[in-house]
Amino acid sequence: TIFVSAGTYFENIKITKPLELIGEDKNTTIINGNGSDVVIYISADHVKINGFTITNSSDAGIEIGSGYNIISDCNISSNKNYGMYLYANPKNTNNVIKNNIFSNNKQGIYAQNAKTNNISSNTFTGNAEYGMFLYGESNDNIISSNIFTENSNYALRIMGSNKNTVVR
Repeated sequence: TIFVSAGTYFENIKITKPLELIGEDKNTTIINGNGSDVVIYISADHVKINGFTITNSSDAGIEIGSGYNIISDCNISSNKNYGMYLYANPKNTNNVIKNNIFSNNKQGIYAQNAKTNNISSNTFTGNAEYGMFLYGESNDNIISSNIFTENSNYALRIMGSNKNTVVR
């Protein structure tokens, strides 16, 4: 477990081992990608991230190509393309994305071939294209109790994917 005190950190982080990354307060513990690359890239399974503002990437705030991760209680905002990019590498399963705010990204969450994730109790607001876009066999996901407001094109778009459950 790594506890991070409040402050602004200009970083691009690659997580390749299971760990917990806990911020002191999501409003005052800021990881700023300084306009480059992905702010947090996760290739390991069993990673927990909680309590950060994740901002200012040239691509994605968080990119996940692994499974059994938990991303919770974060502000993920003002990233050029995606607040979060989920993809299969070779499979992306059983991630939990909960209680986050995705705002002012091109897309809040973009998922491609991402399966069996639980995306719940998040707020998607002010994203330039989509709040959330499930694409290309992003199957068997549970999307529940999310709030979508003022996303330019779609709140939620599902294309080429099936067996997703969307409730509340």
